[in-house]
Amino acid sequence: MKKKASRKIIVTIIITLMIISLLMGTIGLLESKKDKTKKPDKKEDYKITYKYYLDGEEVEEMPVLEEIENPNPDFEGAIDEIPKYKFERHACTNNVTGEFDEEKWEFIPDLTNNTTCRLYFLNTTHEVIIKASNGKLPSNNLEDRIKVELEKEGIINVIPQDGYKFEDVTCTNDTLAEYNSETKDLKITNVKKDSTCSISFTISDFTAEVTTTNGSVAESKKSGNYGSNLTFNVTPAENYKYNKVTCTNGQKAGYSDGVLTIIGLTNDTVCNVEFTASKHKITLNIKNGTVNGNNPQEKLDGQSATFEIKANPGYSLSHPKINCGSFNISSVVFQGGYFTIPSVTSDITCEVELQQSATN
Repeated sequence: MKKKASRKIIVTIIITLMIISLLMGTIGLLESKKDKTKKPDKKEDYKITYKYYLDGEEVEEMPVLEEIENPNPDFEGAIDEIPKYKFERHACTNNVTGEFDEEKWEFIPDLTNNTTCRLYFLNTTHEVIIKASNGKLPSNNLEDRIKVELEKEGIINVIPQDGYKFEDVTCTNDTLAEYNSETKDLKITNVKKDSTCSISFTISDFTAEVTTTNGSVAESKKSGNYGSNLTFNVTPAENYKYNKVTCTNGQKAGYSDGVLTIIGLTNDTVCNVEFTASKHKITLNIKNGTVNGNNPQEKLDGQSATFEIKANPGYSLSHPKINCGSFNISSVVFQGGYFTIPSVTSDITCEVELQQSATN
């Protein structure tokens, strides 16, 4: 009986010690947690960690305060001294705030807790590479580089090749660009990172219209690229011949055998082809007689020229001698004192010699 009682006492003691040990461990753990959540009594006891960013990219160290030379955009050849970097903003954890002192170039936090502060900086200038397709840059190279100050604009002159016009411009990193076709200037804005702007020009196309005076044109309007030749079939009215062609905007053109050719198209243009009546001069020289009426006469293509002839005394209208040069006199009609040349197509001069009357 005594042994059983001793065993019970020993077990009870062991259990009691275990309970005490567990209680002490719990109390120690709670105290430890209290120590960890307890805030420091002074601001200088708070811990602050910094992270630095330049143009949105994390860097190992905070950018230093320094100045750089930058061309003055308003005065050619002038150089300005400007800060190389600009503080943008901060963002701290645990609702910690603060201010950045530009002169001392340091961040002054208002510590109310342990925190991590991210400080963001910007380059004050960025390089923009300009590439031109079918255009001429100031350096005559395939690409130019300009520096653009933050929140300002950069301008570069880009001239399209002859016969080309502005098509499009695109930039990287959200940089914006706008081309003025009048001044040939490319304006670059919103430059927040080094960027590349590519400007392209496409060949110009023009419209040519053809009108006629005393004629007709098969197809009056056509389009073509700069420098191309355009042809039009242009026909004069009956009894009319080509006189001249005139075009607007200094355009050159030529006409031959019913075809008008606009040569080396350089602009929109309107060309007029003028046809004038085909008039020919018919002259009749009379020996031993006279011509009653107009002499010489002017006739259109295909018309007939008729002269009234009177013989001098002692001369007859019968069997005259006729010489019209290269003109074939077989078609000439000489009857009843009238001398007729049918279907005139060229200038003609005829010599007519009247013979003496048979009664003389």
